Amino acid sequence: MTLPELMQYLSNEPNLLRFLCELAAVEVLCHPHPRRHGKALHVLLLLLTVAASQAAIYLLVDSDNASTALEAPICLAFTLLYLALTRKTDGGHIFYYASWAYFVAELVTQTFIPLQTQVLRLTSETVPGLCLSLLYYAVLVAGVACCVYRFLLPAVRYSQTAPIPKGRLALHGMMMVLFTVLANYQVIFWLLGENNQLNSNMITVYRWVVCAVCIFVLLLQNSLETLQRTEMELALSRQLWLLQKEQYELSQENIDLINRKCHDLKHQMEAIRQLKDEVEIDRQLEEMEHAVLIYDSAMKTGNRALDIVLTEKSLQCEGRHINMTCMADGSQLDFLDKIDLYTMFGNALDNAIEAVSKLEDRAQRVIQVAVYTEKALLMIRVRNYCQGKVSLEDGLPATSKSNKQDHGIGLKSIRSTAEKYGGDIAIQSTDHIFSLQILIPLPQGEALEQAE
Repeated sequence: MTLPELMQYLSNEPNLLRFLCELAAVEVLCHPHPRRHGKALHVLLLLLTVAASQAAIYLLVDSDNASTALEAPICLAFTLLYLALTRKTDGGHIFYYASWAYFVAELVTQTFIPLQTQVLRLTSETVPGLCLSLLYYAVLVAGVACCVYRFLLPAVRYSQTAPIPKGRLALHGMMMVLFTVLANYQVIFWLLGENNQLNSNMITVYRWVVCAVCIFVLLLQNSLETLQRTEMELALSRQLWLLQKEQYELSQENIDLINRKCHDLKHQMEAIRQLKDEVEIDRQLEEMEHAVLIYDSAMKTGNRALDIVLTEKSLQCEGRHINMTCMADGSQLDFLDKIDLYTMFGNALDNAIEAVSKLEDRAQRVIQVAVYTEKALLMIRVRNYCQGKVSLEDGLPATSKSNKQDHGIGLKSIRSTAEKYGGDIAIQSTDHIFSLQILIPLPQGEALEQAE
C-alpha cells in the first residue's frame, strides 16, 4: 500500500480507530486478570490482531452495497479472540468486558468521525502528514484508555474470581444485537424514511444516540444490581449483628456459670487431696485439675465484653490445639458498644481460627491479639499464620469458594462497625502471615489524655 493509499484509508475508514479504541478499553477493563504470555508475545498478538481485523474488514465488507454494518461485529469478534488468547479468565468475563469495549469504541467512533475526516484531510500525503495522522490516533486512543480507567472501570468492575451473572450477560448480548441491527444502513433508511443520499452526519448522530441509550441501559442495570447487592449485604450484616448479640448474652451466662463451677471444683479437689493421699487418687485429681484450669483461664483485660469474647475464643483454640496470645488494655475500649466490640473481635478471631486450623504444622497454629493506642488512634491487631500469601480484592481477601456472594461478610461487618466510629480496617498479607488491623479514632477526651 502506497503512502497516498494509506492516507486515504486512514481518512475514510473509521475501522482502525474503532478497533484501537476497543482494544484500549478491554486492556484497561481486563487489567486485573493475569496474562497468558509474556509482554513481548502479548504485544505481538496485539499487532497481529489489529492487522488481521483490518484485513478481514477489507475483504469481507463491501461499502458499495451498504454492508458496513458488518464492521463492528468483525471488530468485536477479533476482540473476543484477542482476549481468549491473552487473558487467563473465563468466557463470561471475556464477553462482559468485550461488550463494554464494543459500545465504548462505537461511541467514540461516532463522536469523532466528523472530526477525523476534517483533521486527516488537512494532512498532506507525505511522511509528516502520516506522522500527524498517527499522532491523532495515538492521542485519541490514549484519551479513551484514561476515560475508561477514570469513569467506567469503577462502575463496571467485577471480581475476577466471581462469575458474571447470566442475566447481566444476556442483557449485554441483547443490547449488542439491538445496536448492530439498528446501526445497519437499511434499517436507518427505513426508520428515517430517507434514501441513500441521506446526510452522513445525520446517520452518525443517529448511531451515537442509539449507542448512548444502550450504554445508559447497561449502566442502569449495573447500578440496580449493585444497589440490590448492597442492600442484601446490609440485611445480612444486620442479621449477623442480632445473632452475635444473642451469642454475646449466651456466652456471658455460660462463662459466668463455668467460672463458678470451676471455683467450686477446685475447692472440692483440695478437700479430697487433704483426706486421701494415695498415688492413684493424686493422679486422677491432677488430671481433673488440669482440665478445670483450662476452663478457669478467663481473660482479664479490664473490659467485660472483651473478656467474654477472648475467653470464649480461647476455649475454641484450646480444643483445636491453637496457641492464642493477647496483649490488651481493655480499659481503652470502654467507649465502644459491647455488642460492636463483640462483633469485631468475634469475627476477626473466627477468621483467624479458621485459617490456622488448616495448617498441618501445629507450631504455626498461633494467633496474636494486641490492643493498644497510638497518638489519637485505638489500634486492634489480629495476626496469624496462613497458607501462602492471601490475594486481596477491594481491600478484602479473595476466595476460591463457590459461594462468592456471602464471602467476606465477617470482614465487611468489621469494616462497617469500625466506620460507625469513624475508623477503618487495613489488611496486610505477606508470605504465610496475615494481619488485620482495626483503626478507630479515640474520643476527644481520651485522645487528649493520650497526647499528654
